[in-house]
Amino acid sequence: MKCSSKPNRSMFWTPVVDVKIENPDFPTAFKVANDVAKSKHEEAMMIAWYDGLRDTFSPNVECCSEEMPGWLVYAKSRGGNFIASINDETFVFVFLIPESS
Repeated sequence: MKCSSKPNRSMFWTPVVDVKIENPDFPTAFKVANDVAKSKHEEAMMIAWYDGLRDTFSPNVECCSEEMPGWLVYAKSRGGNFIASINDETFVFVFLIPESS
């Protein structure tokens, strides 16, 4: 059974920041998402992403659950604790943000 790579809001387990930008492409969406995550903590690290314009994602993992695609399962299992959604899940970026000390 092939799982869909497309995310939807019901799959998210952690806080989400929604961002709207005009005519986004992947590099622009990534920069915006990265800037938002870095504003939370300078050591924020992206661990997974989805590009809905090209229907591509990373990491390219085949495992999945019935609830979410493999790239989201990977991000959740690696401690992803912040999601940036650009233009209603056209682009999704999952970050690991260190806890402040």
